[in-house]
Amino acid sequence: MADIMKALVSEGKSREIRCDPITHALITISDDEAHMHGGKFWFIKTWLDIDKGTTPTVYMMFITPPMPDRVHAFTQLAAESEFTISIFRDAVLTDNGTPMAPQNVDQNLRTVPGLQPFVGPTVSDEGELIWGAKVGIGRTAGVNMSTNYEIIAASNTIYLYKIEKIEAATHWLDVDFWWYEAASKEILG
Repeated sequence: MADIMKALVSEGKSREIRCDPITHALITISDDEAHMHGGKFWFIKTWLDIDKGTTPTVYMMFITPPMPDRVHAFTQLAAESEFTISIFRDAVLTDNGTPMAPQNVDQNLRTVPGLQPFVGPTVSDEGELIWGAKVGIGRTAGVNMSTNYEIIAASNTIYLYKIEKIEAATHWLDVDFWWYEAASKEILG
């Protein structure tokens, strides 16, 4: 059983903290885990069958909420063959596409994220390229996971993910996209 102590955290408020009874080390959880417990962590899990001949490019689009909320987004991909992925900021669209249905990591909660995800938008200008990579080749060939990174997205901004098939055959791309939203005060203290 953990030892329980009280600590002055901020603004004159004390909070219960737990310590390991043997080492007296603080028992903590990560920010990600704290947001999961607070119902502010969502995910989209999908896969794409992409054919170089008929639909070589697939777009996914995300509109971030206005301040004070900030989106901390993560993407992870597994490719059966060679794809490129590019991320653009401030894309111009003539149609948002089809809304995607994000799920809360805590399935007991039905909180709605501020971030709005779509697939298949109509793009008139991709915007500013901020990140690009190839997956499914070399060290990322087969089902190896790659491009696991975090971006703290700008508020009230359109982000466009462009996924392009390089090889001629139809192959799949497994897409994991997850994020949490935190108000600036939560981040900056």
